[in-house]
Amino acid sequence: MTGSAANPTDAQSPIPSNTSTLRGLPNDRVHRYYCHLALLRSIRIGLSVLTLAATIAILGTSGSALNTYERTYLSEEWLLPLWPIEFDIRPTKGLLGSAAVIAFFSLLVIGVSVMPMVSYSSKVAISREYSS
Repeated sequence: MTGSAANPTDAQSPIPSNTSTLRGLPNDRVHRYYCHLALLRSIRIGLSVLTLAATIAILGTSGSALNTYERTYLSEEWLLPLWPIEFDIRPTKGLLGSAAVIAFFSLLVIGVSVMPMVSYSSKVAISREYSS
C-alpha cells in the first residue's frame, strides 16, 4: 500500500508531511519550535506576575510603615518624641519609589505579553503573496 497514509487525518491535512513551513524545517520541528516559544512565553508571564505580586507586597508593607511614622512623628517642640530626632526615612522612600517603578514595568511587560503580535516575516510573506 504505497501512497496511503497511516493515520486517516494525515490524508486530509492541507499541508503534506514532507513539506517545510518555517525556513526549510520539517513540520515536526516547527511544531516543537512553537511549543518551546509558548512555554517560554508562559514562563515569562509567570515570572512577571510573581514580580508584580512581590512588588505589591513591598509597597504595602513599606507604605504602611511610612504612614505609621508620619502619623506618630512629633516635632522637636514636644518634650517626649516617639521617634529619635535623627531617624532616617530616606531608604523607605527609596524602596517605595523603586517598587512603584518595578510594579509599573511589570504591568507593562504583562500587558505587552498578552497582546497578539504580527511578526515581520509574516507581513513580508503576506505582501509577497498579494503582490504576485
